[in-house]
Amino acid sequence: MTEHHTEKKNQPSLIFLETTVACDYSCRHCRANSQPFPSDDELTLEEFRNVIDQIGSIWEKKPMLVFTGGNPLMRSEIRSLLSYAHINGFPFAFSPAASNLLDDPFLRFLKINRCSSVSLSLDGISPETHDWLRRKEGSLGITLDLISSIRKAGLNLQINTTVMHRNILELPAIASLVRDSGVSAWEVFFLINTGRGTEVEGITPEEYMQVNFWLSELWRYGLNVRTVEGPVFRVIQQIAEKQPSSVSGRTYQILSEELDSIIDEPGSLKIRKKAQIPANHGGTLFISHNGDVFPSGLFSLRLGNVRGENLQSIMDRNSDLTGTAIREKLRGKCGYCEFRYRCGGSRARALYSAGDAFGPDPLCLYTPKIKGGDMEIAFN
Repeated sequence: MTEHHTEKKNQPSLIFLETTVACDYSCRHCRANSQPFPSDDELTLEEFRNVIDQIGSIWEKKPMLVFTGGNPLMRSEIRSLLSYAHINGFPFAFSPAASNLLDDPFLRFLKINRCSSVSLSLDGISPETHDWLRRKEGSLGITLDLISSIRKAGLNLQINTTVMHRNILELPAIASLVRDSGVSAWEVFFLINTGRGTEVEGITPEEYMQVNFWLSELWRYGLNVRTVEGPVFRVIQQIAEKQPSSVSGRTYQILSEELDSIIDEPGSLKIRKKAQIPANHGGTLFISHNGDVFPSGLFSLRLGNVRGENLQSIMDRNSDLTGTAIREKLRGKCGYCEFRYRCGGSRARALYSAGDAFGPDPLCLYTPKIKGGDMEIAFN
């Protein structure tokens, strides 16, 4: 381990390794233009191992490695890569596409190598939504079968759901399924219109705020909820812990009433305990299939490439763009918001919507207190 360590405030808690762009899906909302076969410029097995070695030498505390794609199951050396991470003491998670490649022998392999979590995408409760989005008939059935198989294998399972106009009213049914399946975490993504997703209709700012308020109350049902590109969720949780929200609005009311109608006897089944507000983690880092480095998979501000420069140098050169340090560069209302260190707005959304990575998050309706704001928002 080297004596020089990158500053703690810039240490990511999650590092995503895009092992391949090969994928047997062509999802309408995908950030990447995945393809049915590997790309010629993908990092070799030795190059990926070298990246893992570098990560271990930069940070004293090993971050969680998330092996993703494309579909990482379509990379021929994926077992070798996962084993290498495990042998070198890294906690790791696995994020495949739902396919027959994720069979029982591979699940046993993940268990033996102490995989922390497997994640699957579930973006609709009906084939008309999920299969449409995935552009693959039968994909919903495959996903539901895998949920059962992963749980039977004794692995922690995370369900990822991307929120968009088409599926917003299906969220209660998805939440109920997640709860009843014994899933460890429900990670809710808010659509960023990039890659293939530029043609998919997102949600309005009013819907965005109302969905986040609704999500903040799901701890009462025993659901562990996290968000991606929805950082205001952390603020809403913090506020909700101190005082109940007085949210009104059609979307919020529909979601709340629908979930109560789906779950029988909600009063007896709700877990009545204080909401646990997660600490603000140190952020993410994304290393693409060809070695390009970005703050996250959706925030495509290129920091460098591990083929031409070591990772330590890339992190040092971009110390103001990684981890929590980026909060110092924010402009507009995100720059003077009292919650900028807990939230900071979606940098990816600011970049793709207005071309300014450090500008205000266009979906956030909160007005900072310096301007007379109040998180007790009412919607017409």
